[in-house]
Amino acid sequence: MATTDPFSEVYDALFDALVEQHEIEKRIVAKSRVRFDGDKPNPLQDKVAKADMPEVMLYPGRCVYNLTHTSSNGSIEQAFHLRIATADMRIDRDLFPVKWAAVRAVYQAMPTLGLDEVKRVILSDSTERFEDVDANRGTPGWSTLLTITVTMFIARTRLDNKRGG
Repeated sequence: MATTDPFSEVYDALFDALVEQHEIEKRIVAKSRVRFDGDKPNPLQDKVAKADMPEVMLYPGRCVYNLTHTSSNGSIEQAFHLRIATADMRIDRDLFPVKWAAVRAVYQAMPTLGLDEVKRVILSDSTERFEDVDANRGTPGWSTLLTITVTMFIARTRLDNKRGG
């Protein structure tokens, strides 16, 4: 996907790194790898069947800016949340294996996601829950929310560019 903003570039690289992890690709069908970029105005299914699970989705979270970080660049810390939802109460069936695959994918994509402006990728924490109505949408199971923080240094010339690139 051709983009000109660093947020989209990072989102695309992070999602690709996650999906390229063999275990995620093997366990999660394509329609259950929810992306919030692309053609669909709302990529979420209203109700999911057991066959649609587990599901992963990546979405942005808190962002911290220091646009005068140095004389030549600004810094941006963008958090992303990776939510994994299962339709199984057994933690060893989908929850832990997919979570482990995500941890490995983030580790393997460190420290830069292959992008020049990315300086650091940190997987900081996760929170597990069961019976999360929003995550499971009618299918009882576990969900976890992993937080991934990406630090970017953006050149002042790019920040000043009138065309946005």
